[in-house]
Amino acid sequence: MTTLSHKHAILTAVTLCCTYGMAQTSHVVTDMETGTPIRDVTIIFNNIDSCRTKTEYTGIFTCPDSARTLTFKHSKYEGRIMDRHELKDTIELLPNMNRLNEVVIKGKRPKISPFVMGPIKDAALSAPRQTATATFDVVDLFTWKKRKKTKKRIKAIENY
Repeated sequence: MTTLSHKHAILTAVTLCCTYGMAQTSHVVTDMETGTPIRDVTIIFNNIDSCRTKTEYTGIFTCPDSARTLTFKHSKYEGRIMDRHELKDTIELLPNMNRLNEVVIKGKRPKISPFVMGPIKDAALSAPRQTATATFDVVDLFTWKKRKKTKKRIKAIENY
């Protein structure tokens, strides 16, 4: 008889543990745009401030069976209120969109006097380009676009 009561006690303990495990469900909170898990999301159960939990670094939290409504809060994401029947394995939160619609930048370029630009133009135009006449320069193949742009800029400065 004692072995039968020990078996009943063990069976009852296992059943209670399984029932307790079934009473809680695990969920993941992720970013809606990127799908990455969000850590430190505060979840408030049944709108009672003392019944709360936070997500781990993997975005996982455990929801008790007694929770009927869940409120998700995070400083970088929009808050979300869900009923128990709406819960899925993954809950997605929408990031806060604190963006400006349009930015207009106005500025003035300082006027450069011809007394300053004159010597610079003369020096740039009169400086001879140092190249050997009989050698082949490999680097010269890669700098021809830069030289072309420099000439174009000098011409634009002259016409300015």
